[in-house]
Amino acid sequence: MQKCQLLLKYNGKYIGMIEDKSYDFIKVPYYHYYDDKESWYEPALQNISIFIALLLSGNISEYFESNDAHDLGYWQDIFESIGMEYIYMIGDNTYFYDIDEFMQKEAISFPIFDETLDKLNLFSATKEELENVNSAYLRELEKDILAEDNYQYKFVSRVAPDLLDYIRKNEKLGDDKSVLLLYSGGKDSTLSAIRLINMGYNVDFIHFNNGYMLDYDKPFLTFLRTFNKFPGYRFLSQYNDLEVNYFFNTYFAHWKNIFGDNLTDGSLDSEVRCLSCRLAMYTVALKIAKEKNYKYIADGARINQKFMLEQPAMIKKFKELGKELGVEFLFPVLEINDEDEIKELLAAGFSAKSWEAKCLLGRKAMDKTEEDEEVILSYYDEVLKPKILAYVKHEND
Repeated sequence: MQKCQLLLKYNGKYIGMIEDKSYDFIKVPYYHYYDDKESWYEPALQNISIFIALLLSGNISEYFESNDAHDLGYWQDIFESIGMEYIYMIGDNTYFYDIDEFMQKEAISFPIFDETLDKLNLFSATKEELENVNSAYLRELEKDILAEDNYQYKFVSRVAPDLLDYIRKNEKLGDDKSVLLLYSGGKDSTLSAIRLINMGYNVDFIHFNNGYMLDYDKPFLTFLRTFNKFPGYRFLSQYNDLEVNYFFNTYFAHWKNIFGDNLTDGSLDSEVRCLSCRLAMYTVALKIAKEKNYKYIADGARINQKFMLEQPAMIKKFKELGKELGVEFLFPVLEINDEDEIKELLAAGFSAKSWEAKCLLGRKAMDKTEEDEEVILSYYDEVLKPKILAYVKHEND
């Protein structure tokens, strides 16, 4: 099994491994132990969870083994119960764990951690310190001076490119120019991401599973093959399959109890169903935005799709909802047509083929009368918006 890599953040500094005179990701070993229960996450995350539990508890040797009599499964159980949600997947078998975020959210501290760091072959440095190390190393190479001849290179001579690349991306995100983008893997959300970057934003992808999806892992896999190689884009593993089934069922329940749910193409039920699903996604996205201090949420809504939830009257209401909660909704591809969209994707070096998860509830937009539109708008005003405001405001009080 391939070793997984890990980067930590603690007291505002990044923590990694010093290996072959280089700053690099921590190479987490493969922990062997007998486990008689079925784990919901992959083996790499098992190793990560054991390693972090050992590290934060101080029960770790210089070889990353356990100093405690408990078996390794015990440490996995300990970590699973307290900290899994703070692990971010940032590449193939590569993870980021924000200890600062964990301590802040859980109101917990690890007094033994500083002592543990001193006995392990790990570094702790800010992005600026790592940039300086790399810059100095490159200058020495240009002068053809061996790194070992200079005192500052006795132990560390350079920063691994992949590590520095991730840290540069990470430092750019979470600021006033970061956007949460609802990403399906389709053409609309893909072009939205490209346009947002071109507008000067940094883009954090989030993907939702309403409980009726096929191939819901496609968007994350698509991201790893495409956007992940460019700066400014990030898809945190905890955001690649956000469950919104509860909110969708809650938002559609009032309509369903009165009118039922006709799944044939072009029904008014279908329009309200899709609107309820989109508002379920917005609910979770708004909650994340409030918690993480994002000022922008974006999606790939397009008028050309003809769904009521993507028409100007509804877009205006979404913007008003966001403003009421201190978040601005952005719709980068709202007015583009199909032909121009494909041309722009190809010009940007992306495929015009969709790689999105399939929703079993989705139907084509119906031909709506003005009366139909008024019914949908009223359902939003009277049923959906009050529920969203009550939840998001309550959750963030």
